[in-house]
Amino acid sequence: SFSHYPPGHAFFVAKLSITKIWLIDFYGGAKILSPEEYFNASSAATAPTGFLPRTPTHSARPVFSAVRGMHSSPPWFWQKAKTARWMVANLAWGVLSTLSTRSEGSTIGAPFGNPYSFADVGGVPYLYASDLDASMVDLFVGTGANTSASLALSEAGLPGQPLDSCKIGTFLGDPENPPC
Repeated sequence: SFSHYPPGHAFFVAKLSITKIWLIDFYGGAKILSPEEYFNASSAATAPTGFLPRTPTHSARPVFSAVRGMHSSPPWFWQKAKTARWMVANLAWGVLSTLSTRSEGSTIGAPFGNPYSFADVGGVPYLYASDLDASMVDLFVGTGANTSASLALSEAGLPGQPLDSCKIGTFLGDPENPPC
């Protein structure tokens, strides 16, 4: 726990302010979600009347994760806002992308992706970070720092066994496959 770190360790909590969500979760292209659509949706899947419940694509899908709690089945692919909320509620990490302000190990102005754990607080991702971290330097500390960033999430990052749609070698399986 970070509470055992010495005083002055310089870690802080960073709250992401969501301005828009670009979601691709099935074939047919991306959907741009407004913060209102996103926050008005729940992370729970609901089947429309007359449809059979959606089942996971394989039996080894986790039912419990010590990191996130209970996993529900993912929402239907047309429930875009619910899918986005479900991903934030069930994933433990994503890739935080910034524009680099650093010339060591990077090029100033180049895109920079950094894996980051996050906590879901009412649909808002919170990061626990240090101002020594490369992404935090890009966002807050470096010359020309820009507080805009993107957090990319993928169902390929679910704890336990990956979904069949995310596994290379299964029928149409690939982490870049839209259903993944």
